[in-house]
Amino acid sequence: LSGGSLSGGLTVTTTGGAITQSGTLSVGGTAQLNAGGGDITLGTATVGALTATTSGAGDITQSGGAISATGAVTLTTGGGVITLSRLDSGNFSATSGGGAITLGRGAVSGTLSASTGGGSLGQANGGLVVTGAATLNAVGGLISLNEANNDWGGTVDLTGGTSQLYSTRNASATLTLGTVNAGSLDVRTAGGTLNLGGGAVSGALSARTGGGLLTQASALSVGGVATLNATISGNITLADTGNQWNGLHLTGNA
Repeated sequence: LSGGSLSGGLTVTTTGGAITQSGTLSVGGTAQLNAGGGDITLGTATVGALTATTSGAGDITQSGGAISATGAVTLTTGGGVITLSRLDSGNFSATSGGGAITLGRGAVSGTLSASTGGGSLGQANGGLVVTGAATLNAVGGLISLNEANNDWGGTVDLTGGTSQLYSTRNASATLTLGTVNAGSLDVRTAGGTLNLGGGAVSGALSARTGGGLLTQASALSVGGVATLNATISGNITLADTGNQWNGLHLTGNA
């Protein structure tokens, strides 16, 4: 795809050959790309919506530039990796059958879903702002979403192995977990409320608020030591009768 402008939609399908973008592309409607078992390489594009699909080990990669979509972006690969650099969209979904997913910096104005099938889930430098709810599922794989400029505006359901999730773009940024199932968990805000949701952490838990409230929605089971730090100015309210702790380090006001 050498670039250009289309007022309507765009459909590109191969039976295993690669799809590569070399120039800036503008599509007023939905861009649908399917490379079969081949790779898809994206660049700078402005689209109404984007669907990109590969099967087998085909990768979906953004080589640079920025993708801007007023609607939804849906990326699916059978077992390849998904690597983004810059993306702004409405609803966003990325699914891999075992390959790593690297989320780009930028903003998602709707919901976000990222499922790796066991591969790692990370992000590019620069931070990610998500307005809606998010579902993060790496099965037992690594989740590393620890950029300082992240801001998770909706409830986040998290399933992973060793997991980091920061919402520290500013002092008012909050982090609300929903259902949690993690090997170990490191979560932070920089002054906003941190809600640990409910679920299970089989290893250690570290939760830091920078002075904001530290609370929960339902029972939490932690197999390792939990370090809970709201500084001396933040309150800690973790009073669910179903909680199970295995060692606590507490810093808080009350």
